Amino acid sequence: MVQASQSESNGSDPKARLCANCGSELKGPYCWYCGQPTRSFIKFFPALVREVAADTLNYDSRMWRTLKPLMFSPGLLSREYVFGRRARYTSPFRLYIIISLLTFLMVGFLLGSVDFSSGMGTGTEVREVQRSQPIEDRDDPVNVFGQEWDREESPVTVGFLGTRGNAWLNDQIERLVVNSRRIQDDPGLFIHAIAGMLPQMMFIMLPLFAVVVTVFYLFSGRYYVEHLVFLVHNHAFIFMVMLLSWALSLITGSLQAAQFPLSDWIAQVPRWTNIILWWWIPVYLLIAMKRFYRQGWILTVIKYFILAWAYTMLFMVATAVVAVLGILGL
Repeated sequence: MVQASQSESNGSDPKARLCANCGSELKGPYCWYCGQPTRSFIKFFPALVREVAADTLNYDSRMWRTLKPLMFSPGLLSREYVFGRRARYTSPFRLYIIISLLTFLMVGFLLGSVDFSSGMGTGTEVREVQRSQPIEDRDDPVNVFGQEWDREESPVTVGFLGTRGNAWLNDQIERLVVNSRRIQDDPGLFIHAIAGMLPQMMFIMLPLFAVVVTVFYLFSGRYYVEHLVFLVHNHAFIFMVMLLSWALSLITGSLQAAQFPLSDWIAQVPRWTNIILWWWIPVYLLIAMKRFYRQGWILTVIKYFILAWAYTMLFMVATAVVAVLGILGL
């Protein structure tokens, strides 16, 4: 009776459901006050499986609606996102994470199936070389900054680093030298180290290159995040082409190995589709720039080539940094 009188005095329905977290009256699938969903995940296991499957299928339907414009409508997804029409498509950052994850898994699978040490030395003895192995046991000279380097006789010295700083610097040089010699006989060590750092490299490169694009379109009236979204969609497209190219290569190889009538002719279909896909990348990116920024063709083409050069330079610098970190991390 006390509870009934309290709910009547508050003007609420005594039969209304209450949020298990905060006790507020529920008016939909989520609590209006704390945001907790009303559905319970503590339920009979088959019901939970059905619920997860339904959510996954619903998510997949949105993903499939996103993939078609991603592949065949350059710049559309970025424009839709900027203009606020986002519910129909997968968010650009989730799309990028999913496709890039699949791409780097593919790269890891391909690298794992290659024997880099065949014909390049045993690799077994090299892997047993310890990082602390004295550098003077090596015969070939080491040049650093154009001068012969020796850990004890002629170390690199930078005045402002001090004793401890120079000791650390020469430790890193020694690690680079020792690990570089390991890589000469077992390049797979280096390739796998680089491959493992590619996702982090791209994660850092994207926002950095977005700064460059922002400078080129400084008076376009667009925010930094808009340029970043545009780049995220373009990189997701490139990764998707890589995945499709891998799948088409597998199909081509399988058809050629099948040796049934007309198998070689049929194999030309995925082969030429693969070639067309790779040629589609530069055309796609140019059209995407034109549609997203809505500038004239001449100005767009000029910026396209300048930005392509800037991206190549940034990629080379990032790759060099990753290479050094990969060697140091062996």
